[in-house]
Amino acid sequence: MVGYQGHVIPVVIAVWILAVIEKKLHKIVPEVLDLFVTPLVSVFVTGYLTLSIVGPIFVWAENAILGAIQWMLTLPLGIGSLIMGSLYAPTVVPVSTRCIQQLISDRLQNTVLHTGFRLQVQQT
Repeated sequence: MVGYQGHVIPVVIAVWILAVIEKKLHKIVPEVLDLFVTPLVSVFVTGYLTLSIVGPIFVWAENAILGAIQWMLTLPLGIGSLIMGSLYAPTVVPVSTRCIQQLISDRLQNTVLHTGFRLQVQQT
């Protein structure tokens, strides 16, 4: 079973698809049936498309982006951190805030502080 907890891009694409389908159905469906048929058909079609096509593709894309960022952060002399720091602000809004938050929280959980205990970060 596919879960989209923490994934933003598939959800944004799904909402866009839902809006497009709903607008087209409002034009096609008679006004008497519009209140019942339009939401029902919109949600079912969007759900099917999201679970079968949109979700797997964009979850893979988000995971690829995360993998690239994690690899970049392992570059020597802090080069990866410098690149990530310079790209952080422009990518927070258009890319995936949750994706970057997850990356930061993973890095913090794997960091041992000077006092010898692990920093625990609560996942939402």
